[in-house]
This record gives sequence, C-alpha cells and structure tokens, in this order.
Amino acid sequence: MSEETKSKIRIFLPFSWFIPALISFGVINFHQLSAGISPISI
Repeated sequence: MSEETKSKIRIFLPFSWFIPALISFGVINFHQLSAGISPISI
C-alpha cells in the first residue's frame, strides 16, 4: 500500500465507527423521547 492510501484509511477509520454510533445514539434518544422518557445526556 502507498503512503497516500494509508493516510486515507487513517482518516476514514474513525468515521467508520463514529457515524453508525451517532445514528444509533440518535435513534435511541428518539425512541425514548417518543416514549416520554428523558433522553440520554452525553
């Protein structure tokens, strides 16, 4: 692998887990709000 590819992977890796975590966090909060429970605070 070239250095450019390695740096792109290094930049992309945090987002590959961050985005799904953010989505699932939002979904959990949304369901709790619609159920009348206070959302999880960070």
